[in-house]
Parts: sequence; structure tokens; C-alpha cells
Amino acid sequence: STRGTTNMADGDEKKDAPEKTEEAKPEKKEEDKEDVKEEKKETEDKKDKEDKEDKEDKDDDDDNDNDNRKSKERSEKRKREDDDDSGKSKRSSVNREKVCPFLLRVFPQFHEHHRPVVFERAARNNEFPEDELNMYTWMDATLKELSMLVAAGNEAACRKGTRFSFSGIYRDRGGSFSSRLLGSVKNGTETRDDSIQLRDTRFQIGDYLSVALFPPRQMGQDSGAARDKTNTSRRESPPRERSRSRREDRR
Repeated sequence: STRGTTNMADGDEKKDAPEKTEEAKPEKKEEDKEDVKEEKKETEDKKDKEDKEDKEDKDDDDDNDNDNRKSKERSEKRKREDDDDSGKSKRSSVNREKVCPFLLRVFPQFHEHHRPVVFERAARNNEFPEDELNMYTWMDATLKELSMLVAAGNEAACRKGTRFSFSGIYRDRGGSFSSRLLGSVKNGTETRDDSIQLRDTRFQIGDYLSVALFPPRQMGQDSGAARDKTNTSRRESPPRERSRSRREDRR
């Protein structure tokens, strides 16, 4: 009986064992699923992190590229400015203490330029206009500098606002005289042509320089003349009235 009881207990345990195994399997599957989910999540997080790092690296590279490009543009701009400055220094590098000046024949005239035909006749007869000015200057002389020299030899041109129009007189390929406008400056006022040099205008030693002077207009002159005419007419009116009264007396 004891053995039977034992065998029956063993049999019950054996019967119960499969049930425990069957209950454990679903729990294991759920754990495996959770592990897979965690691994998948870790993988996705890792991938996102790597993508983020790659994006940051790319942004850094773009920033570096932009910085490099900007620095390159700044260096190029600085180089161009240096070249311009060196070019300007070369343009104005005439040493007037060592370079001999040349004779510049200037012909100023009010309100208009001397026509080339004037120089045609002057070259044939050797009779140039009487208003000629002789200057000794250099090829780096500016129009502003030349206007001051012209004004120094002509008191009427010293007035503020007087405009100086420069024209070069030269012989063309056919041997005839021609003119070419060089620029204009104004006395007492800055203009864009102030810094123009003779050598910037294709001027050559031996050419003539015609200067037309245009004094500033005085607004009071015309109105003053009109007032004078009005006053004159008013002064003349009383004698007319007297003459009419005399005629009436005679009648």
C-alpha cells in the first residue's frame, strides 16, 4: 500500500509537471518579445543618435565651408584693395623734384571754348589768342590743380562757383586740329572730375589746353535791370502829363 501510494504520488507529480511546462512557455515568449522590443528600441535610439551626430558633423562642415569661403572672400577683397592702393600710389608717384616739368599752353575764354579752326589759323600765321597762359607742370597734374593756376592768372575766374571746362586741342592723324573734352571742375565746390590727371585723358606733351570759364549766374541782375526800367518809366511819366496840360492851355 505504501508503494501504491508512492506511485500514485509520483503519477500525480508527473501529471502536474506538463501543466507547469505549458504555463512557463507563454511567459518565456513574452519575455523574449520584450527583449526584442528593447533591443529594437536600443538599435533605433543608437541609429537616431548616430544620425544626429552625422547631421551635426555635416552642419559643422558646412559652417567650416562657409567660414572658409568668407575668409577667402575677405582675403580676396583685401588683396584687391591693396592692389587699388598700390595702383593709386603708382599713378601719383611722379617725383616732381627729379622729373622735369613741361610747358603747357593754356587758352582760357569766358562762356565758350576756342574752336580748333582758331588754332589752324594760329599755326599758319603764328598768331595765337592773346589770352594765352603758359604753365610748367607735370602729367600727374589734376584738373582741380590746373583750375587754380588758371584762376591765379585771371581775377574774374576766382569767384566761387565759376565752372572750368577743359578741352584738349591736338592734331589728328590727318594733321588737322581736333578737340576732346577732358572734364570740368567748379571753383569752391568738389566735383567728381577734381582728381582727373592729364595722363588719364590721353593728353600728350605738345597738345594745347582750351579752358571755357562759366561764371555763376547772379539772380539779382535780371530783377535789378527790370526794376531800373520800371523806375525810369515812372520818372518819365510826369513830363508827359505836363505836355498834355500845355496843349490844353493852348487850345
